[in-house]
Amino acid sequence: MIAAPETPAFDQAAFDDLLEAAGPERVADWLTRLRVETGVLLEDDAGRLDPAVLAQRAHGLVSQAGLLGFARLSMLLRAVEQACLEGRPHAADLLAARDEARSACAAMDALQGGLGPP
Repeated sequence: MIAAPETPAFDQAAFDDLLEAAGPERVADWLTRLRVETGVLLEDDAGRLDPAVLAQRAHGLVSQAGLLGFARLSMLLRAVEQACLEGRPHAADLLAARDEARSACAAMDALQGGLGPP
């Protein structure tokens, strides 16, 4: 189950609302955490993880990504989680999530730069 192409990669309005509600320091911390944890998906051995472990890691990132406005990444991670939990092949879902994670990480770096040090 791969995310529909019309799912926006980044929801600027959601990010701006969060920034206003939580403040730049807190949002910078959350971006840093998401950036580091998403980086785990980019590691070569992520596809070799036990499906239960991969599902748990994906689950932990779904809400973080969504909260920070990374809607497509959140949806793709949810697809990885579900495939793993249901015992279905998850390689295509993981590949799609990894591709999106690369783009999201670049966006996180740019956003982080605009917020100052965490």
